[in-house]
Amino acid sequence: MDKIMRKLGLSGRAIIPMVLGFGCNVPAIYATRTIPDAKDRLIAIVTNPLMLCGARLVFFAAIVEAFWGEMGGDVLLSLYLLGVVLAFIVAIVLRKTVLRGRVSPFILELPPYQMPVLKVSLYKAWGRGKMFFTKAGKVILPGILILGILLITSTSFTYTENAESSLAAAIGKALLPLVAPLGWDWRLLVAALFGIIAKEIVLGASALLYGVSEEAIATKMATMYTPLQMYSYLVFILIYVPCIVTIGAIKQEAGWKWAVLTLVYGILLGYVISWIVLGLGHLMGVA
Repeated sequence: MDKIMRKLGLSGRAIIPMVLGFGCNVPAIYATRTIPDAKDRLIAIVTNPLMLCGARLVFFAAIVEAFWGEMGGDVLLSLYLLGVVLAFIVAIVLRKTVLRGRVSPFILELPPYQMPVLKVSLYKAWGRGKMFFTKAGKVILPGILILGILLITSTSFTYTENAESSLAAAIGKALLPLVAPLGWDWRLLVAALFGIIAKEIVLGASALLYGVSEEAIATKMATMYTPLQMYSYLVFILIYVPCIVTIGAIKQEAGWKWAVLTLVYGILLGYVISWIVLGLGHLMGVA
């Protein structure tokens, strides 16, 4: 991949973190440590959140089936490809601007390979599984609980069963003018906001916001939005702010400056691309 990726502003070594990013962006960002050149590594780190990770896939898979049926697989593939293409575009822009310079030469010394050891494999699997459950307990569950509290608390800080009069609705409606060009309602906005905590939350948050189970949320949303609106929304969720754990990994590996840059460009790029998708769809007469 080195010749191809060199033309796109990335080192051939970046292909492994990119592939890992389809599973989770956090280990993918740590995997960039194998890239020796500092500029090459920074570009690989900043572009990695554009890979469609498994956390987003949970929500995306449910939505595409409800909205596009048998075409859902093609729609999902288009989102994967969009993330990869945007990563290359961002890499080229960074290489031409703030991280100018040639891609470092590719010299790789292959270590002696050995057969996997069952004990080591089980130990590594336990470590990764423990990491996920820690994330679920410390990040995902508290995020869902906070949203639940906001949904049952009215603006007068009393109990309410009407989501429209809840604090969550008040927050969403206050920020709604910011996303008016994208055609969202307050529920879509609040779900996206809580997705910043962890992308797995988007599905659970949406279920809470629409008052249905996670199994029924996609069907419920299919009755409220057009396929074009939902595709534009999925594009935004794909591109915008990475989850808190990923931001922490970027800060640890590259520093606050690059973590903030990733946040800012992700929001702006997600907004612009989502708006373009919506506009092109309307011009083409797509509902």
